[in-house]
Amino acid sequence: MNQSLPNLSTLVDLAEEPSSEKRRELLRNVTDLFFNDPDTYNDNEIDLFGEVMGSIASDLETEIRQDIANRMSSLRNPPRKLIQDFAQDVIEVAEPILRESPALDDETLVKI
Repeated sequence: MNQSLPNLSTLVDLAEEPSSEKRRELLRNVTDLFFNDPDTYNDNEIDLFGEVMGSIASDLETEIRQDIANRMSSLRNPPRKLIQDFAQDVIEVAEPILRESPALDDETLVKI
């Protein structure tokens, strides 16, 4: 495991803090953990990462969601619900997903 990645107790401590600064830090840590090696996670783990990131990101600024959307847009197997939620977010968040994500099929795009 990469030394710069957070340990579980750090994540738990951050999750217990209600301040927006700590929520941003928690989201950054969870996102970095996911992007450390996203191809090693199974579908259930990817969905869990997506639930956690989506839950935290939904309460934060557009700029933060946009940053995550930019990072997610090139993944072959991103958290599906998170990608779909971002695709329906404000245009700054949705654009990189709608333009670049190989994970959105035509049927999903038509629904959006």
